[in-house]
Amino acid sequence: MSAHLCSTAFAQASNSLGGFAQQYNVADNGTATANASIALANATTTASVPTLKASANSAVNIVGLEASASSSAFGNPASFVGTFMVTVDTTLEISAMLAIDQSLFTDSAGLFASSETIFSLTLDNGDIPVFFDNPMSIGPSASAAFIQNPTLTGSTSTLLANTEYSIFIQTDAESSGATLIPEPSALYLLVTVLGLSGLIAARQARCRKKWPSVAAHSLNGSRPLP
Repeated sequence: MSAHLCSTAFAQASNSLGGFAQQYNVADNGTATANASIALANATTTASVPTLKASANSAVNIVGLEASASSSAFGNPASFVGTFMVTVDTTLEISAMLAIDQSLFTDSAGLFASSETIFSLTLDNGDIPVFFDNPMSIGPSASAAFIQNPTLTGSTSTLLANTEYSIFIQTDAESSGATLIPEPSALYLLVTVLGLSGLIAARQARCRKKWPSVAAHSLNGSRPLP
């Protein structure tokens, strides 16, 4: 009884190129949505009180340049926040159905990529009947994926009748990554320098054949003829 919920939505994206976007919205017993999109990163989140559903999506995609980026989508402080009371002393059984899809990929230029999904339901009396957290991270030339649809279940401690309790329900998706474009290798530089030296030597040899007097004076240390 006396149920009241407020949906909140927050999204943020940033990159090392100076890009930054952020949005925060609130809906009283309604639906809140937030979006943040820039080059290399984007995030969206939605929380709906009428359907009791929330979604959070974040993504980072860096190709062909040296940069870093991150994005996050979550309720702030929760996808749903509100108060409720029970009519008799009782415990509550809580269940939450999740749909999780995380994927990471880097090539040889990728320093790292990370992803994290979080779901939590907490009460102001300290109860956390359901909680989920799945952080993932990879280094260069790697890939990883996590796709599952778990159902979380849990129970509260005994709640007292006619006592107001606050409830916080949060979904959270976070992503980040960075790339480093490698410098030319030492072998490549060595081959380039030797190639230039060979070209200069070949031109000098042709010069001596064409103008032997100039070449002779130069080799004897005399001032070259004009």
